[in-house]
Amino acid sequence: MKIIEINNKESLNNFIVQHGNSNFLQSWEWGEFQKSLGRKIWRLGAEHDRKLVASALIVKNDLPLGKSYLYCPRGPVFNLKSKIENLKSEEIRNLFFGKIGEIAQEEKAIFWRFDWPDPGLPRFLRENKKLIKAPQDVQPKNTLILDLDQSEAEVLAQMKAKTRYNIRLAERRGVKTRQSVSQKDIDAFLKLIAITSQRDHFKAHSAAYYQKMADFFGCQGLLKIFLAEYKDQVLVANLVFFWGKAATYLHGASGNSHRNLMAPHLLQWTQILEAKKQGCGEYDFWGIAGEAKSAKRPPAIACASGASGRGKAPACHRLLAKPTAGRQSGGAECKVKGWEGITRFKKGFGGKEVSYAGTYDFILNPFWYKIYRLIR
Repeated sequence: MKIIEINNKESLNNFIVQHGNSNFLQSWEWGEFQKSLGRKIWRLGAEHDRKLVASALIVKNDLPLGKSYLYCPRGPVFNLKSKIENLKSEEIRNLFFGKIGEIAQEEKAIFWRFDWPDPGLPRFLRENKKLIKAPQDVQPKNTLILDLDQSEAEVLAQMKAKTRYNIRLAERRGVKTRQSVSQKDIDAFLKLIAITSQRDHFKAHSAAYYQKMADFFGCQGLLKIFLAEYKDQVLVANLVFFWGKAATYLHGASGNSHRNLMAPHLLQWTQILEAKKQGCGEYDFWGIAGEAKSAKRPPAIACASGASGRGKAPACHRLLAKPTAGRQSGGAECKVKGWEGITRFKKGFGGKEVSYAGTYDFILNPFWYKIYRLIR
């Protein structure tokens, strides 16, 4: 068993698709996007008999005073169903932690943050005394996943009657939908996300961030803008990410006019149909409310970097905030009511509720970590 630097795109992506539930945050492309933002990354792998058995995309996030922390979004990815990984899980952990410790020393990182991509932490991680629960989750801890291997009729049948009614209502009232990657439509999304963040009291990513994301992934066919219009006016604009076997609803934005037309319902249905057309096996709504105590941020932006920020975007329905600004997965703290509304909307489409273990910090420098937590 040894730790390697993964340099083969196909090898990494195939492993993630097989064992990571189409986890785009650990994909080769997501790493390249982080590099385009000026962040330093590492693609680490555990190899046994020349076979990849675990992987981790690590992203460096800068902090004041020359310090930093390392972040592994929705990872590391282990194949715990395999006998090899189960028997050698502690060895893999020790090798990974040892390598990350070396990187941390070189980069003056004070902790390593990660989102374990399963419902609970395995014993070989729980027993580590340096590992603690992060002050807040970066990526959505609870989400809703729609099975797209069903027929179109079956997907419709599992929806709530009110959701099906609103889809038909929007169609009858003349709402039209389309998809795009044009600059004109990126500008429309930026205009609407500004309105949405002000109305719903969260801090969205900067326009430059959304623009960079659209430019970087749009040309690869991985990100599409879906728009709902009425009489040539854009009412709703959503960003959907297509990777592996999944489509993920990352960011949603809507205006304040013609809200009685139910355009968001028809647009979600359009996105679901496009995901089926592209052969996706699942559609991830990317964030719903869990327990009331967890409902601090609106589930609609994704954070790949791992910066944390209240009311900012960190995880995907809000995407990357500097630690000093307050959040990785969203913006300003939102009222629970905001979570309830978006959760009710998403649950209307059916699907299975999925919960993850959440975000954890592995403390590398206890003194500086305590200062980080106090300042934050």
